[in-house]
Amino acid sequence: MGYLGDSFGWGFGFGAGVAATESAFNAVENTYRAKSFDPVVRQDLMDILGKGRLVQREYPFPKTEQKIKTPPFFVRHKVFSMSFIVLFVVMWILGKIGNAELLYKVVLAFWVFWILCILVMLAKKVLRVGKKVADFTFQTTFVNEGKKYWNIREYVRVALQNGDLTAEEAFVRIRNTELGRRLPDSNTEIEARVYRNRQSNQ
Repeated sequence: MGYLGDSFGWGFGFGAGVAATESAFNAVENTYRAKSFDPVVRQDLMDILGKGRLVQREYPFPKTEQKIKTPPFFVRHKVFSMSFIVLFVVMWILGKIGNAELLYKVVLAFWVFWILCILVMLAKKVLRVGKKVADFTFQTTFVNEGKKYWNIREYVRVALQNGDLTAEEAFVRIRNTELGRRLPDSNTEIEARVYRNRQSNQ
């Protein structure tokens, strides 16, 4: 099996490439969560601990998946695009000199370069399509989790207001939501944030 893997290129770094790609996808997912979801959950937990209540507010999470705009082709592949201009200049210079043999070699070298560029672009295209699928998948997951969280959050808010839940019980309910479990802050870190806020307000 090891020989078969090597024969298909795994021994030349494809395994490392897949791992790096997966790591990049995870980084994008974590950034999306940290920007659009974590601050809301963190503040809710802090409000429960520090104030014993939750404020009423507008729905704060993204309601649909966000489309990521792809830069133009020439921006994404600057070297490939500029190579045509370079070849034109070189051909003009060599045409002036009249060195047909050197011109042939230069054009051949550019063709080899272009073929390599196209292979790299195709590989990046596959990764880009995979990334779009991954982005859509995790964004859809978070959008749905946001809706579920808000239903629970509003129940907890009203229950706290009516005295049907203690602050400790409310904290546990928020913490046990999907978004609450994804929040990287430990309970101790949240308590420390509340404590620092109290100290700064005194």
